[in-house]
Amino acid sequence: MAQRPRFQLGISTIQGFSWLMRALALGTILLCCIHISGIATLPALGQLENIVYDGRLNLTLENTLDTRVIVVDVDDRSLTALGHWPWDRRLLARIVETLFQHYKIKILGFDVLFAEPENSPDLQVLEQLANSSLKNDALFNRAYQQLAPTLQRDEIFATSFEHGPVLLGYYFNHASKSAGFSNGRLPTPLMTQKKINLQTIPFPEAKSFGANLPLLQEKSVGAGFIDMAMVDSDGVMRRLPLIQRYDNKLYAAFSVAMIGALLEQPEISLNIASEYAGDAINRGLESIALGGFQIPVDEKGSVLIPFRGNYPSFPYISALDILEKNADPELMQDAIVLLGTTAPGLLDMRATPVSAVYPGVEIHANMISGILDQTIKHRPAWVQGAQLSAALLTGAILTLLLSRLSFISTIFVYGLLLTLLFSVYYFSWTLAHTDIPIVPLIAMIMVFFALQNSYGFVAEKLTKDKLEKLFGQYVPPLVVNEMSKNPEIFSLQGEVRTMTVLFCDLRSFTSLSESIAPTALTQLINQYFTLMTSIIYKHRGTIDKYIGDAVMAFWGAPLTDGEHARHAVEAAQEMLASLHELNNAFVQFGLPPPKVGIGINTGSMHVGNMGSEYRISYTVLGDSVNLASRLENLTVRYGVNLIVGETTRNAVPTQVYRELDLVKVRGKSTAVHIYEPLGPQNACSPSLLNELAQFQQALDLYRHRQWQEAQLLFDRLLNTPGAPIIYQLYLGRCLQLLAHPPGENWDPSTVYKDK
Repeated sequence: MAQRPRFQLGISTIQGFSWLMRALALGTILLCCIHISGIATLPALGQLENIVYDGRLNLTLENTLDTRVIVVDVDDRSLTALGHWPWDRRLLARIVETLFQHYKIKILGFDVLFAEPENSPDLQVLEQLANSSLKNDALFNRAYQQLAPTLQRDEIFATSFEHGPVLLGYYFNHASKSAGFSNGRLPTPLMTQKKINLQTIPFPEAKSFGANLPLLQEKSVGAGFIDMAMVDSDGVMRRLPLIQRYDNKLYAAFSVAMIGALLEQPEISLNIASEYAGDAINRGLESIALGGFQIPVDEKGSVLIPFRGNYPSFPYISALDILEKNADPELMQDAIVLLGTTAPGLLDMRATPVSAVYPGVEIHANMISGILDQTIKHRPAWVQGAQLSAALLTGAILTLLLSRLSFISTIFVYGLLLTLLFSVYYFSWTLAHTDIPIVPLIAMIMVFFALQNSYGFVAEKLTKDKLEKLFGQYVPPLVVNEMSKNPEIFSLQGEVRTMTVLFCDLRSFTSLSESIAPTALTQLINQYFTLMTSIIYKHRGTIDKYIGDAVMAFWGAPLTDGEHARHAVEAAQEMLASLHELNNAFVQFGLPPPKVGIGINTGSMHVGNMGSEYRISYTVLGDSVNLASRLENLTVRYGVNLIVGETTRNAVPTQVYRELDLVKVRGKSTAVHIYEPLGPQNACSPSLLNELAQFQQALDLYRHRQWQEAQLLFDRLLNTPGAPIIYQLYLGRCLQLLAHPPGENWDPSTVYKDK
C-alpha cells in the first residue's frame, strides 16, 4: 500500500505562514475588542462566559445556612396531608396567625398569587336559603347573621394580615400577546416617569400583570413582583430584575419590597449617573438605595443573584409542621419568612448555575440575604475600559512574542499570564464583589497560544484523520470536527458518565416484512435507517448500533453534551414527526404506514470501546441503558409512541409531560415513574394542560386508594376528544380494585417481569 505523502514546508512557506499568524493575531485582537465594547458580540464567547461564571460561582459559594430567612414550604408532604393547591384560605389564615402569634416571626412574604376570589359553597347555600323560603324566618336569619362572616374566606384570610406585616407577590407579563389582559390590583409604584426622565434606562417593560385581589392587597403592607424576567440563552437564570416598568410607572421586586417592609417602608431611590453627549444627556443606572443598603445594579436595573450555596441554603419547614406547631420556636422567632413551594407539580422550579432544578422561592431568599449582607456581585462602568486596555496590552505583547518562543518558554509565558489573569479576577470577585468577564481575554490568549504552536498542524491533521476513521460511522461530522479541535477532552477507554440513551423500534415490522422480497426489505430498512440516523445526527447523537429493525443511540459521548437529555427528547419527537415521509414507500409494498416505539432514559452508564480482539465497538452499558430498552417495549402497553424515564423528565423541564405509571421493570426492584413527552410548554394548548391536570389529579387519587373518586375522573376523561387509552387502562384498574380490594400493603406500582 502506498504511504501517504507528508506535507513539506519550505523556508518561504514558513515565512509566509509567520506573516499569516501575525495577521491572524491582529484580527484576534480586533475581534476581542469589538466583543468587549459591545459593538458586536460573539455568541460562543457569551456561552463560554456563562459556563465560566457558573464554575467560578460554584467554587466560591459560602455553603452556609442563613437562619435569618426561613421558607415555609408547600411541599409534597403538606399537599398530601392538607389537599391539593390552592388551599382553603381559612387554612392559610391559620398559617398566618400561627406564624405571627405562636412563632413571633418578623415578616411574612407570599411567593404565591391570590388572583381569584375563593367561593364558599356553604355560604352560597345559606344565601340561597336566605333569599327563598326561609327569608322571613327570624331564627334562621339570626343564625345566618352569625354564620355568614365565618364563611367569607377571602375576608378571613385578609383579616389574618392584621397579626403582622404580610407582603404579597404578583407577576408581570412581557409577551405582546398578553397586553391588556391584567387582573388584580398592583401595589403603589416606586415612582413615575413624570417625576424623573427614565426613558433612557432600559428597564424590563411589562405588557400586563397578574396581581392579587384588591381586598388582600389593601390589607398587606405591600407587594413585589415574583416573575423572573431574565433568563439567559442557555435557559439558566443568573440575573434578576429589581425594577420593572409598567404603564410608565416603576415597581420593585419581591426581595426589594420585603426589605422595604422590614425597614418599615423607607423610600427607595435610584442612583443615576449622567453622561453628556453633545446636547443630549444619557442616564445610566448604577445602584438602588434602600434605607442603609446600597444595591448595585446593571444598566437594566438587574443584579446577579447572590447564591449563598447549594440548595437548600435556608431552613425549610413544611407548612404542615407550622400548622401542627412542630417547628422550633427559637428558630422562627423574629425570622423573615417566605411561603413558597418545592413541590414539582406546582411548577416553581428554575434552572440556575448551582442546580438544574432550583426552587424559585430560594432565589428570593438569596436576594434578601444578599441585600442584608451587601454581598451582591456587580459590574461597574469602569470594567469595560479596563478590559479593553488589558486586551490591547496583552495582544501587543503576545504579537511581539509570536514565533520567537520555544515550546517550553511558550508554556511558561502563557502559564504565567493566565495565572496573573485568574488571580486578578479571583480577588476582584471574592474581595471586591466585582464581576469582570474573563472569557474574551482568555479566548484571545488561547488563540495566540494556538498560533504560537501552529507548526504542529500536521499532528492535528493526523489526529483528525484518526478520529474520522474511529467515529465517522456513528458520530455526526460536526461532532467529529469538534472532537478534532480538542482531542484531549475525550477517551476511548471505559469511563462512567451521566448520559442519555434512546431505543427506537419499528412495530410489528419483522412479521409484516415476511411477505415482501428481500431486496424490497433491504430498500425499506435502509431508507428507514437513513431517515432516523440523519435526525439523530442533527441533534448531536451518537449511533450505537442497528439491531434488526431497531436503532440504538446515545447522547453525551464521545463529546460531552450538557443538554444531552433535551437533545435526545427533541430528536425522538422529530423522528416521530418524520415517519410520514416513509408512508409511500411502505404502502408501495403492501405494508401499513410505519409506526415506532421509542424509549429514552438518562442516567449513569459505562461508555467506551468494548468487544473482543476480533471486533470492538464504542458503546454504552449499564442499568440506565437496560431501562431505556424496557421503556421502548412498554410503549405498546400504554398506547404511546414515546416513553421517557423520570431522570430524563427532570433533566428537560421545558417539555410538557403526561405521567403514565409507576413501574418496576425486569431487573430493577425500585419503581420508577415513566412519562410521555407531549411537546414544549409554549406549544401546548390550555385545554391540554387542563386535561393533564385532571389526569394527574385522578392518578393521585388512584395511588392514594381513592378508587371510587378516581374512577369518576377517569370516566370523565374518556369523554375527551382523542382520549388516549391510558384513561381506559386506569379506569379498568379502578374497577378491578373496587371489585377486589387489596390488602393494606397494596403497592400502586405496576410490575413487568418480561422484557
